Amino acid sequence: MAQVDLHVHTTASDGLLDPCQVISWAIKKGIKAISITDHDTVDGYRQGLKCDNIKDIELIPGVEINTYINDIEIHILGYYMDIDDTRFLSWLDKLFNARLERAKRMLKKFNHLGFDFSLDDVKEISKDGAIGRPHFARLLVKKGLASSTEEAFNKYLLPGGPAYVQRYKLHPKDAIKIIRQSKGIPVLAHPGLIHKKHIIKYIIDAGIAGMEVYHSKHSKQETDHLFNVAEKNNLLITGGTDFHGEMYDGMPTIGDVGIDYNTFLKLKKYRTSH
Repeated sequence: MAQVDLHVHTTASDGLLDPCQVISWAIKKGIKAISITDHDTVDGYRQGLKCDNIKDIELIPGVEINTYINDIEIHILGYYMDIDDTRFLSWLDKLFNARLERAKRMLKKFNHLGFDFSLDDVKEISKDGAIGRPHFARLLVKKGLASSTEEAFNKYLLPGGPAYVQRYKLHPKDAIKIIRQSKGIPVLAHPGLIHKKHIIKYIIDAGIAGMEVYHSKHSKQETDHLFNVAEKNNLLITGGTDFHGEMYDGMPTIGDVGIDYNTFLKLKKYRTSH
C-alpha cells in the first residue's frame, strides 16, 4: 500500500466513483494524499474540495492530458496548476468541447450501424463529465450489446473499428507548455506503456519535470529501468494506480500503487522552488 496515489480518475471523466467516494475510500485505506487527475478537466478536483471529509486527506490538483506524436498517444499529467488561471481553463474548455464533438461523430457512426443511441444516453453514463470511449463501451454493456467493455472496445472502439473517431490531436509540447504556464508540474504518464522508447527521450527533452515510474501496468523490470532513467535525467519520481474504478475483493485499488510520502515531498518542494 502506497502512502500517496497521484493518478486517480473520477466520474468527472471516465472513472466509476465520484470524487467523494474516491476520497472516502482513500481515507479508509490509510492513504495520506491523492491527486484527482481526470482527463482534460479539473472538475473532479473542485468537487473533491467540497467533500465533508476533505480535511482528513491531502488533495492535490491534477489533470491528465491526452496528446499525440503522429499516431502515438502520449499522456501528460499535470500537478499543482493554478486552476483559476484563465488561459488554462480556456484550454481545458477547448479540449472538453473537442471531446463532445468527437462523441457526436461517434454517435452518428453507431446510429449508422443500427444502434439507437442518443447523446443523452452517453451523458447519463458519463454523468455530464468529459466523454470518452469508455462511456460508449459501458453504454454497449448496459444495453446488452456487449458482454464486457473489453468486447465493446474490440468490436467497435479501437482504431480502425466501425465506430472509432480520431481524437483532437494535441502535441505533448503544447500540454507541457500550458501546464508550466499555469504554474503546474508536467509529468510523463505511464512511460512503460509507450512502445517506441525513443519517444521517452523526446518527451524528456521537451521539458517534463517528472516521470510516473510506478504504475499499475508497469512490470518490475520496467519500473527499475524507469527509475534509473528518471534519476539520470534529474526528474521527479511519481506514481499511482491510474484508478478508474477497479475493485479487488470488494475494495477499490486506490493506493495499491504509488509512492511514499518522502518522495511526494520532493514534488511539493519542486512546486515552491520553481
